[in-house]
Amino acid sequence: MADVDLSGTRGWVLVALVVVTLLVVPAVVWYLTLGVQAGYGVYVALAMLPALVFGALGVWTALRHRGAA
Repeated sequence: MADVDLSGTRGWVLVALVVVTLLVVPAVVWYLTLGVQAGYGVYVALAMLPALVFGALGVWTALRHRGAA
């Protein structure tokens, strides 16, 4: 197994994605529950966005790794 260097763009993309997933999305959901009654679909969609981005990041990483081999 080759060592993977995450000090470049891939590492920062992963850090940004984790920050968005753990801080931004819950803050948006919390903000929406303060005054505006949003439908159930809004909460599901907001929770699904980080999952889709994590999936895209996994595909991107796999394709980059496959191209480097």
